[in-house]
Amino acid sequence: MKLSDAFNDENPALELVVTSFNLNANLNQPLLQKCRELNDYSMIVGKVKQGLAAGLERRDAIRNAVNWCINNDVMSEYLSAKRNEVFTMLDWQWNIDEAKVAWQDEAREEGKVEGKIEGERQRT
Repeated sequence: MKLSDAFNDENPALELVVTSFNLNANLNQPLLQKCRELNDYSMIVGKVKQGLAAGLERRDAIRNAVNWCINNDVMSEYLSAKRNEVFTMLDWQWNIDEAKVAWQDEAREEGKVEGKIEGERQRT
């Protein structure tokens, strides 16, 4: 990934190129096998996604994922000690993801309205 892709400048004075890794469970096994913390993080996020896909409310999916991880020795010590903080962090992350989708939908609708108005102006 290139930092300059986030901006409109075609000739950046400085370029940053980074490698990103997909940490979804089962997609990057060699990396996840090398680092227990990444593997555990991948598992809790995967469990939340499974709960959401099964139709659970976001908070219930997070709560179930945290409980599953504690019961299955996935970050169990950390989650037991910091359950509320983790819940808040995961809830915020999914809230911001939902907000981004909503913002994109709103922007798309605004663009359609503006396009119709501009089209009407050009006809007259």
